Amino acid sequence: MIIIRSIVLKGFEMSDNHPAITPDDVRLHAIDNLPDSIFEAMNELLIKNYRSGDTITVECGELVNTVINNSDLTADYLYNSNVLKNFIQVYEEIGWSVAFYTPGQKENFAEHWIFTME
Repeated sequence: MIIIRSIVLKGFEMSDNHPAITPDDVRLHAIDNLPDSIFEAMNELLIKNYRSGDTITVECGELVNTVINNSDLTADYLYNSNVLKNFIQVYEEIGWSVAFYTPGQKENFAEHWIFTME
């Protein structure tokens, strides 16, 4: 007797007869589905916020406002999707070191990214 395990993933049936999705495939899918407006806005803010040295700080709210003012995307979409997390890996792959900072329970500062030129 042959038992075939299967799962349903967004309309695709996967079983032991078909390979599962790889981590690289998941990453590529996430990157391929990022809106261009997130990169256009971040590039604009990186240039705007650059002073001197090798780090640039960009506040999350500043990015969201720039995106929604220049595209049809909404703040709700940006905050409730993985867009604000997934785009970082693209910048890291082209030479930036990116860290995201969010305040703790008793801290008071705006969420922000620090981009470091490598």
